[in-house]
Amino acid sequence: MAISTGDLRAAAERARAAASEAGELRPARIGKVTTDIPEAIRAAIREDLASGAYEKAAQDAVAGDPELAQS
Repeated sequence: MAISTGDLRAAAERARAAASEAGELRPARIGKVTTDIPEAIRAAIREDLASGAYEKAAQDAVAGDPELAQS
């Protein structure tokens, strides 16, 4: 089943409105986002994400505990 961009946009807006009414949305951040994570660590994270190592580690972590994957 295909969904049009307009239908997808409308569904996203309905979901956003419902989440807003339920108080589930965080306020928009103001200002520049900064981090204290050293560049070497950020580079290692990017490498793990790009290589698929992070995804594999996450799959391995939840393989023995299916309920963890549902969280």
